[in-house]
Amino acid sequence: ELYQIYKQQNELRQALQEMLQQEGKEGSKGNKAVKQMEELEKELLEKGFTQEVMQQMMRLEYELLKLEDAMQQQGEDTKRKSETNQKTYELKAIPPLKHPKLYFNSNEVLNREPLPLKSIYKKKVQEYFKD
Repeated sequence: ELYQIYKQQNELRQALQEMLQQEGKEGSKGNKAVKQMEELEKELLEKGFTQEVMQQMMRLEYELLKLEDAMQQQGEDTKRKSETNQKTYELKAIPPLKHPKLYFNSNEVLNREPLPLKSIYKKKVQEYFKD
């Protein structure tokens, strides 16, 4: 049974190396995962299936997930494409004002009620508008 685990681990390492070579991405994360796999194989042969080897497998699994995520993100970057606008818009002319002089010379009348402020704040508002 231990030999089967070692054999599977060896096949996984070789598959990872081939995949990294095909992608041309032999970066630090990929090499780190391959080295961890080699160390794990060595540990399996020397010590057998121990708790330490199990922890090392868990760390290796985490590294492989990080590597997979990084490769997936790089793959997404190449798939992104920009799309140009295909629609054409018509410029609509704004109708001219009928009586521009009346429009611009008119005074707006604002109907406002004073705010119900306390006397302290009323004084502050008056002082503000004096200056």
